[in-house]
Amino acid sequence: MIINVGSKVKEILKLKNITQTQLAKKLGVHKQSLTVWLNGNKNPRIETIAKIAEILNVPIIDLLETKTKNIAKTNSNDTESISRMDLLEEKIKRHEIEIKYLKEEMKRFKQK
Repeated sequence: MIINVGSKVKEILKLKNITQTQLAKKLGVHKQSLTVWLNGNKNPRIETIAKIAEILNVPIIDLLETKTKNIAKTNSNDTESISRMDLLEEKIKRHEIEIKYLKEEMKRFKQK
């Protein structure tokens, strides 16, 4: 399973009316580096993903999810009616994805 963080970040930038240039500046990276991530050519390091999540005010797991959903509406009054069981199952899936991504990151780090 390949996680494309860039597509999630693009979606959130659009919803929050933040430009790529603004995000790059807040991250302290060149816009070209950000463009590489946003286009899905390469994912940023987990530390950078965490910083992006903080800047965009979204949970890091939202950037690592493989399903598409309205993740940037954290301040919206729109609420969905989800049964408690469905909510817990979704949380488990999200954490499993995050764990898998972190294990892959550790494996790459150990190979250096």
